[in-house]
Amino acid sequence: MNRKEIRQAQILILSRRLELWLTPILVIAPIAFALLLLVESLTQGITKGAPLYEGEFLLGCIILAGTLIFGVPFVRTVHFHRREK
Repeated sequence: MNRKEIRQAQILILSRRLELWLTPILVIAPIAFALLLLVESLTQGITKGAPLYEGEFLLGCIILAGTLIFGVPFVRTVHFHRREK
């Protein structure tokens, strides 16, 4: 192997390692934020009867749906590559 191939292999290993470290942040943080928005909008909107929290509820639903649609396949892909080793 020459130096260029060794460097490419090192970059590939580092990128996979980075994916493993960032997966929890990329998936869990948006889910937690969306749930926080949903809970707050439901508790404040229902208890106070304020219609201002409808936008917060919609934003929480959009974030949660987007994370579930795109985040779960990303986790599966990372998990598959991890098992592949």
